[in-house]
Amino acid sequence: MPHFSSATVRLTCLYVTILMTLSLTASVWLYSVAGNEVTWVASQSVSVGPAVGVVQNSKDRTLQSLVFFNLFTLGAGTLTSYALARRTLKPIQKSYEAQAHFATDASHELRTPLTALKAELQVARKSDLRSKKAMNAMIDSSLAEVDRLQRLTERLLQLAEPVTRPKPQTEASLQEALTAAQKVLQPGILSRKLHIVVPAQDARLAIHTSDLTEILLIILDNACKYSPPKSTVQITCQPKGKVYELDIQDGGPGILAKDIPHIFERFYRGSSSGRQSGFGLGLAVAKNIVNAAGGTIDAKSDRGTTITVRLPRATSV
Repeated sequence: MPHFSSATVRLTCLYVTILMTLSLTASVWLYSVAGNEVTWVASQSVSVGPAVGVVQNSKDRTLQSLVFFNLFTLGAGTLTSYALARRTLKPIQKSYEAQAHFATDASHELRTPLTALKAELQVARKSDLRSKKAMNAMIDSSLAEVDRLQRLTERLLQLAEPVTRPKPQTEASLQEALTAAQKVLQPGILSRKLHIVVPAQDARLAIHTSDLTEILLIILDNACKYSPPKSTVQITCQPKGKVYELDIQDGGPGILAKDIPHIFERFYRGSSSGRQSGFGLGLAVAKNIVNAAGGTIDAKSDRGTTITVRLPRATSV
């Protein structure tokens, strides 16, 4: 980006100016000290005549050495300063580019439901909606787009604000979080006649209950949407050292290998034909929450998709 290039040049010039100011100041001081020392030594010599030439030659050699030293410092310092300036600005540039990319993608996602909502309202305005059925159909369609906007806005806010939780009260029951998540998703589960298999035993995890519920909601929602009707979504939880490993496996079409490394990125949508359209934000939100809790999340796809979440065990366990 041009403004980051100019910022790098300006920062390099600042570094070089500081370096050369220090170098020249030290050189003047060294030349003065060396000259006084040579003059004093020469004054102790018996042969005064030759000593004058020796003093001048010594001062000239000292000055020449200092000039070469400063030229070397200027060249090496410029290269080093440029490298340091690039390194200093690199995280800022990445953050700026990520924000710009996020804003562009968010604007694109918001434009879609807004355009649909505007089009429906314009059609309704021009049409003769005298029947109650036609009016209700238009209202239902508009409300669906409003709901879509609301969900998208909530996801964007979750990504924009870092997940920071106080240390106390960081313990959640897996069974309670699973029950809460299934309650929200119950209409979709019943309509598709899915069978959700949950762990028989509870697990206590070092994470807030609301955060664990949100993670499960996101993953289970994807699993339910992508699983064929009357299929099974398998949930297992096993202790692995200081963490619990939670696997959620669906019976869907799976994810292409080239898509798996990117599914936790913001606004990324897989290219698999069987995957449904969405915002591409859910798994990014889940990863944000899991990372904040000190855990990890990844995915694999073989006869369906398995999302694996590793979260620390509660200290009371």
